Amino acid sequence: MGEIAIEYRMKLTYFLCNPAAGDPEGYYDLQFLPSCTGKDKVLQFLCNFWQIEHRNTWAVGDSFNDLQMIQNAAHGYYLANADPKVREYYPI
Repeated sequence: MGEIAIEYRMKLTYFLCNPAAGDPEGYYDLQFLPSCTGKDKVLQFLCNFWQIEHRNTWAVGDSFNDLQMIQNAAHGYYLANADPKVREYYPI
């Protein structure tokens, strides 16, 4: 699948589903996204569009697909039911 992502200039991410968020246990989420998109890019776009200073940005999530958004916000947080592996990777 990585070859397909490269061929079509896509980002490929995969991570275990989070049963605490209602996902099935033992399954994976798989995402193909254009390289120029993602929750972090949406945050950047909205800040530019609404002229919001970076210091006033907040992001909240519960899984690995929120990681880049949370890292790019001035104030990033995970929910209490966030995947434990996510909290290990990005302790808050």
